[in-house]
Amino acid sequence: MIDLFIHAALLMTTPILLAAVGGFVNRMGGLINIGLDSMMLAGALVAVRVSSATGSALLGTLAAAAIGALVGLAMSLVVTRLRANEIIVGLGFTVAVAGLARFILKSAYGVWAIYGSSWNLPEILR
Repeated sequence: MIDLFIHAALLMTTPILLAAVGGFVNRMGGLINIGLDSMMLAGALVAVRVSSATGSALLGTLAAAAIGALVGLAMSLVVTRLRANEIIVGLGFTVAVAGLARFILKSAYGVWAIYGSSWNLPEILR
């Protein structure tokens, strides 16, 4: 029983731990990267799209890494070249990617950010 719990905890902790290590590297470089979750969300969204289109988990993982790096590059260019505040940029990217993910999930899959969202909600909320 405890083995299953430890296994599940390790599986669930790994993505957050990897993002935390990336944030730590940024912090050691002098930047506060508050938009790590936007990179993760963009990667997850692209991984779902690519793996469902191709049927390959490897291609989905590679596409997720590529789009995460691209979002990170865009954020770093806005902060370093345009001299924007990294907190505001991180929050802006997080809100923008979350809105884009909701839009794509609704238009492509007919769900609204929750898998199998068949709750009895008023139509105005959907």
